[in-house]
Amino acid sequence: FFGSGVFAWFAAGEGFAKRYPEAVDHTGRNLCPSNPTAQRVTLDYLAEMIEVFPKADGYMLEIRDELDDCKCATCQKPLDERGSKQFGQSELDFLNKLTAEVWKKHPRARFIWLIGYGNHKNDPRYYERIREMGRDPRMEWLEVRMSWKLPAADGTDKPLKYFSDRIYHWDAYYQLAPEHMQARVKQTVAEGLHGY
Repeated sequence: FFGSGVFAWFAAGEGFAKRYPEAVDHTGRNLCPSNPTAQRVTLDYLAEMIEVFPKADGYMLEIRDELDDCKCATCQKPLDERGSKQFGQSELDFLNKLTAEVWKKHPRARFIWLIGYGNHKNDPRYYERIREMGRDPRMEWLEVRMSWKLPAADGTDKPLKYFSDRIYHWDAYYQLAPEHMQARVKQTVAEGLHGY
């Protein structure tokens, strides 16, 4: 598996932000997921990885959510009364483009997309779309922020299993005492998740 960042870290801050200033967000170093240039250069960069290493199983992608969302007018456009914004839809538009591009030549490649960040805690459109995308067995999700429930379209928060049967839970396991890690593993099993 390739591990990479999307719209932040790695090539984004050191390379793309300097070469494509029109694609940079308010931070001056991360890329705006709604910007067409940001989407194009990030897609080209990630799709090329599997061309160089065609035996890779797929990708684990950490979206820029850990670093907050883009503050531009397009990303902040509200989509419903619960808090969904274009920011999340632009991220998932990118994921759809990337998977379509990669699957042309590598139809068995799997994708793990990190979820559970606070900036989507009131974003049911984001998670409903993940639920739809998750019907494809090549799509997997890694919950990384102790978000055992996520917002659904019906106005309620649903358990992770509702959104996909291929969700893993991640902790900062290196900070946990063995008994606390054991408790998290038991909770992961009880929630019916794919793994820990």
